[in-house]
Amino acid sequence: MARCLESEETSQLSAVFIDIGGGTTDIAVVRNGSLEGTKMFTIGGRTFSKRLASTLNISFTEAEDIKLAYSARKLERQSEKIVREAMESDAEVWLAGVAFTLSEFTNLDILPSRLLLCGGGCHLPEIKLALETKSWAKELSFPKPPSVSILAPKQIPHVKDLTRSLVDPQDITPMALANLGLEFVGEEHLMSKILKKVIRLMQI
Repeated sequence: MARCLESEETSQLSAVFIDIGGGTTDIAVVRNGSLEGTKMFTIGGRTFSKRLASTLNISFTEAEDIKLAYSARKLERQSEKIVREAMESDAEVWLAGVAFTLSEFTNLDILPSRLLLCGGGCHLPEIKLALETKSWAKELSFPKPPSVSILAPKQIPHVKDLTRSLVDPQDITPMALANLGLEFVGEEHLMSKILKKVIRLMQI
């Protein structure tokens, strides 16, 4: 993801990437364009759906549908309040997981103050709101309060989606992999041309 966001202006990109998937949250720290390390913990979007299923005494599938409707702000006010209260408790647990995981980057004196979110789980408003609270980051080595933003597919400049179907933060990771694949194809083509030239010189 860091590589596909890079341009001439951002070749020294520093950020904490937080990918919230279904079963895990993956965290990568990039500083000055170099990957410093990756870690993960086992809380993702399904944890919030399970909480909702338990709170409302409904099936997991129904809870998932309600969670998505809530994230899209399609619920009426009373239902939204009930769901929000259920989500807030798990958001606190999730945030504690983020803080603990970042504290394990003991090789870093300073953590980048830019937090970039992707993955289906980042749709939940409580995720971004939790990260925007100031208290959780005080014990970590941020030079200033971290800023939080959600990545969008349009921020991936080298991958063009002619289908117009990649519109979601959960599409960022496959787009980044596609970008990496394109880079490898280009490198293989270049290496092939170099090797052919070497062979010709050897034959002479």
